[in-house]
Amino acid sequence: MKKIKTIARPNIALIKYWGKRDEKLNLPAVGSISITLDGISTKTEIWLTQDVDKFYLNEKIDIDEHSKIVPFLDYVRDFINDKVYFEIHSVNNFPTAAGLASSASGYASIAKGINQLLNLNLSDKELSKLARRGSGSAARSIFGGIVEMHKGNEPDGSDCYAEQLYSTEYFPLDVVVVITNTEVKKTSSRNGMLISKNTSPYYSNWVNNSEYDINAMKMALREKDFNKIADLSIRSCLKMHSVMMTSNPPLLYWNSTTFEIIKQIEDLFYEQNQPVFFTIDAGPQVKILTTPDYKKHLLKIIKKLDNIQDYYVLELGNGAEIIED
Repeated sequence: MKKIKTIARPNIALIKYWGKRDEKLNLPAVGSISITLDGISTKTEIWLTQDVDKFYLNEKIDIDEHSKIVPFLDYVRDFINDKVYFEIHSVNNFPTAAGLASSASGYASIAKGINQLLNLNLSDKELSKLARRGSGSAARSIFGGIVEMHKGNEPDGSDCYAEQLYSTEYFPLDVVVVITNTEVKKTSSRNGMLISKNTSPYYSNWVNNSEYDINAMKMALREKDFNKIADLSIRSCLKMHSVMMTSNPPLLYWNSTTFEIIKQIEDLFYEQNQPVFFTIDAGPQVKILTTPDYKKHLLKIIKKLDNIQDYYVLELGNGAEIIED
């Protein structure tokens, strides 16, 4: 029995993605720019089976996750025009469905494994399109370093894919991921995006202004302008959460500790001009980015925080990979 083992890492968007222009094809309403992380990951084993798909997450059968992955595997069967079935075992070494992009690393690792298992020989561009069908952010986790996701304009999604902008060495950043709550979030990102699209009065402005943020961030990255990268990231994060909070019902993913950390990091960056900034995805965890020189001081601050459950100290990581036995 041929078995493929893969690893993929989650990513965090500096310029955020929230909302879809096509639910069925999983096409984002806006582009995004992200960094792939090292140190936290999803490892997946995948092989062919008969008659029925089997999916194990963290060594358990998860009915909800199984129901989500079957449409993705149906797409694979349509794509290759063959009724093959898969047994998939994915393990995360970090909290699942808690705002840490576990779906990104999960579907990127699965897509990478399917490509190898079925000898599809997809290019990285095509592989990102495949991963996108499972999770929009998974298209970015195919690549390492700094990555751009193109929202595309074609109705069939043919121009919607991710690509690497810069390698992991281009702009050294350290990332401290502060865990404030490990519980599974009540509203998934997938459902939350649909709610925001249909109900938030800010949603159309969010979509219409996204290209400016993308272009401004690409210029800041070209110039390696830390302060501009930081300011754009913070504002993109807060704009996205403004859309969430003005949805009906409101999507408030933060908790009191999240707010406390935001206040401290805003003060460090805007008032004290320190090389540190934050971003937050659809969850209560805060990702704090800094320079290698400032990391030691930042960790002293983190260790004094009340009510945090854990933290990870990470660097920029590679894209999805095959694990050799």
